Amino acid sequence: MIRLSGFVSDRQLRASPLYVEYCSAAMFRAVSVSFPDEPGYVSRLMLWRGPGRDFDERDRLMLTLLRPHLYAAYRTAERRRRSSTALTSRQLELLQYPGIHELGAVPNGAGWSR
Repeated sequence: MIRLSGFVSDRQLRASPLYVEYCSAAMFRAVSVSFPDEPGYVSRLMLWRGPGRDFDERDRLMLTLLRPHLYAAYRTAERRRRSSTALTSRQLELLQYPGIHELGAVPNGAGWSR
């Protein structure tokens, strides 16, 4: 776990071009947790907090304990996103119609069912 305050002071952060361009007063304290990814890539979860109390050792411990579960949830979402059970172009077209979900029709691997 990496805390932003471990690298820059509050004054340095507020004066940095990155903060001025991309951040707001609501994004003052940050901590990140990294997950393994494909070679050459890093997946990172960033948590932000406004001015006031910085992330402390308890917060870091909680993230350390949650890290394997967060990573498992991330991998599950990635597998679903890359799933070979893709919708046909017709199914995707039908999803664009308002109210289609209220009909109770849901896609399954072979087509649509109720």
